[in-house]
Amino acid sequence: MPIIIFQTIYYFILAVAFIAGIFIVYHVIKYSYNKTAMILMLLVFCCVFVIAISTSYALFSNISADDISSILNF
Repeated sequence: MPIIIFQTIYYFILAVAFIAGIFIVYHVIKYSYNKTAMILMLLVFCCVFVIAISTSYALFSNISADDISSILNF
């Protein structure tokens, strides 16, 4: 049961991170003065964002239920 709660919380945080990423990309596109700088900023942001989210997901999916229950059982 605790693993379902942790997964729900994690996926909610992941969804908020994706919404925040879309928000940032929108504002970079809308408020950039220089097109070259905009493309560079989007390239750097999207690469770092995808690496961070995919690493987070890979690490979270490798956590076993035993590890979580051992943390909860002081």
